[in-house]
Amino acid sequence: MGDPNRNNSSAAACLGVFEPMASQNNPRGDGAVKISIALSVVGNLFVLMRLYARFVVVTKPGFEDLCLAVAMGFATAFTVLMKVQADNGLGMHNVLCYYLALAFVKATFLFQYHRIFAVAEPRMRSIIYLAGVFVFLYSLMTVLVTVFLCVPVEKIWRPDVPGVCLNRMAVWCTNAALNIVTDFVIILLPMPALKQLRLPRYQKRAVILVFAVGGLTCAVSIARLQSLVKVAGSNDITYENASTATWSAGELNMALICASLPGLRPLLARVRRGLLGVSSRSNTGDDHSQPSRARGWPLGPVDRFVDENLRPKPNAMSDDELPLQSRCWARARLAEHGSAENFGKMKNGQIMVLTDISQEESSRR
Repeated sequence: MGDPNRNNSSAAACLGVFEPMASQNNPRGDGAVKISIALSVVGNLFVLMRLYARFVVVTKPGFEDLCLAVAMGFATAFTVLMKVQADNGLGMHNVLCYYLALAFVKATFLFQYHRIFAVAEPRMRSIIYLAGVFVFLYSLMTVLVTVFLCVPVEKIWRPDVPGVCLNRMAVWCTNAALNIVTDFVIILLPMPALKQLRLPRYQKRAVILVFAVGGLTCAVSIARLQSLVKVAGSNDITYENASTATWSAGELNMALICASLPGLRPLLARVRRGLLGVSSRSNTGDDHSQPSRARGWPLGPVDRFVDENLRPKPNAMSDDELPLQSRCWARARLAEHGSAENFGKMKNGQIMVLTDISQEESSRR
């Protein structure tokens, strides 16, 4: 009761840091910290690139970008506190920062889905709202249960204090299982809308990459749950918990990467244009353009029929996302013979756009 470090210990425990344990050699803790730092650097790099793309390149940041920045802050705090704990024997990893980081990452996905799909797909709006309520209640529950695991709270780090505690391992495993459920809900949520899109090959690859990373994040979440089960059956929790902390860091940073990928398109496009511009200038030299010889049949006007119902509504999506309007019909007429080749039929509510196409080629003298 008269411990002079009691107040400091109480404040530390509220952040998820437990009583320091003297340790001269802690290879498991040091290894967990090194892996977590490496993962944190990669995850933060992706987040910073996305924030640069959203704030600087397209200058259209949204709520999802703010949530992602907050999630990065909590994930970084998680890694920093792991280092502090490892220096003192790596006690229970910082579950509070872990849960808060995951909550803001999930909010990032939901805000992003709302911006992309809610206006064009009214039914999707209701589904996103329901998912948001579920994620909010789950996240609130995990934070409250973590803070008030014991009554009084001090009993969390002082087992000798009279009071009651929930079964710590049961709480952790339940939270981990619900986290996996919410992961799959968020990954599968946009699938029905995405199936209706006819995307170019490179955009399909981008979508596949995002969902592959999301699936890998779910796999890491499952591995973390398995490590928690192992910790639950161990007689040395602080020793076994190092592997759980490593899986937690991996899950957090994989989630950050997955949330950042959809917003990197404008940045990658700018880099690509810059590289192509440099390559073009280096290869052109003193080239002079001249009219080209006809190759095949010269094209006359091209009629494009765009379905008005597929035209994106105002603010339906910003210019850094995959386009929702992905279907059109074209009819090209060969200039010389006046014949036409149809690639679709014009329907009511469609707009016909005539486009003249000319071709030139450059040759070096």
